[in-house]
Amino acid sequence: MSTCIVALGDSITDGFAYPMLAAQALARAGKPVPRFVNGGVASDTAADVLARLGRDAISFRPDMVTLSVGINDLIRNVPLAVYDEQIDQILATLREARIEVILLTTSLLTPRHEDAYDRQPEFNMALRRHAREYGHRVADVDFLMERAAGQGAELLEEDGVHPNFAGHRIMAQALLNALDHTDVQVPERLLIEPSPGLIPRWLVKPIVDGHPDSPYVTELNVKSLRPDYRWQAVTLPESTPQEGWWYEQVRQEGFALSLTRQIAPAPRFLAAASLELATARTVWLNLGGYVRAIWIDDACAYQHDGVWRGFHAGRERLPIPLESGSHSILLEVGPQFFFSVTDRRLW
Repeated sequence: MSTCIVALGDSITDGFAYPMLAAQALARAGKPVPRFVNGGVASDTAADVLARLGRDAISFRPDMVTLSVGINDLIRNVPLAVYDEQIDQILATLREARIEVILLTTSLLTPRHEDAYDRQPEFNMALRRHAREYGHRVADVDFLMERAAGQGAELLEEDGVHPNFAGHRIMAQALLNALDHTDVQVPERLLIEPSPGLIPRWLVKPIVDGHPDSPYVTELNVKSLRPDYRWQAVTLPESTPQEGWWYEQVRQEGFALSLTRQIAPAPRFLAAASLELATARTVWLNLGGYVRAIWIDDACAYQHDGVWRGFHAGRERLPIPLESGSHSILLEVGPQFFFSVTDRRLW
């Protein structure tokens, strides 16, 4: 069985480019490839990561956790002492669970984020101190990005916070270095296959009535929401390339991204599909984007509770027992969504 590594972090990890680049680099080099699990949630601080550590890391029983958090703490003016204590608690919890840790120093910020930019070296010093005290490895993202930026490389998106694709390549190299693969080169392109268990054919209809904060599908109306001529076919992965490298990446994974262009400029949609199972078994429903509710065979299998858990494929992973045969699936979604069905827990 391959090594399992949970990548914990904020939006930079939620996008998941650097773990996938590291995995692709190892595969191309003929090295053992870990199973990377996406534990990134956009907007998270160290306190947020600490609060979800059990659900998003320890529950996978990983061999290793990579921790990349601090940018949001800096931008929100979290005091260094508070951040330092929360990092200490995260590491203590993972030590108790006997999980190895790689600490990633923070990625670059531009000087226009003045206060955060000025405090960033102190945060990275704290991370390196924790690594020295407890023997953790360090993926020195800060050092490699500073060096590349000094040589003229453009490594950030226009917001001056998120790494662009070149920045993620450097993060992947830092991670490979920490994994003792300094000889492995990061690929210049990220090659992505459609996600396992992706359902390719959907019928979609915009929701144009109802209160935007209230569930549209209920036990009272679910049986009446059958696709007819007013529903439009959507095939996944979408065929039209997206503008911007990150949206193009998730398009290839199998996200529906263009419902407002393909169907209608609506805030919510219904998406219907069918699922065939040869044998009765427990399957995993893997969600991403904005999935508000799932109905299977007219029974509610999931309602979003309002807690933000990230955008990535597998941001929620739900086991559900199903009988053999054909099953109807009805989703209530936002303008962008991901849904797949697998026989085991992924990502």
